[in-house]
Amino acid sequence: MATRTVNARFTNGVLAPLEPLDLPEGVLVELNIQTLDASNPDAPADGRDEEEDAGLLQAMLEVSIDDPNDFVSEAEVMATLRG
Repeated sequence: MATRTVNARFTNGVLAPLEPLDLPEGVLVELNIQTLDASNPDAPADGRDEEEDAGLLQAMLEVSIDDPNDFVSEAEVMATLRG
């Protein structure tokens, strides 16, 4: 099962994707709805900003590992974020 993120506009009770979808006619899909800031549709509407994202990236880099096959747990990232 393939997963991808597509922005859509909700108008008159219908969700219309903002880009073409390469899907067969009649296929069932699962939707997870996340509203976006209308002035910046690429930004999530969860209140995060660039400064917060930069802090998250820094925390992720601080717990980064040398072997890309190793796993960094969510707890390790959250502990680094909390300082």
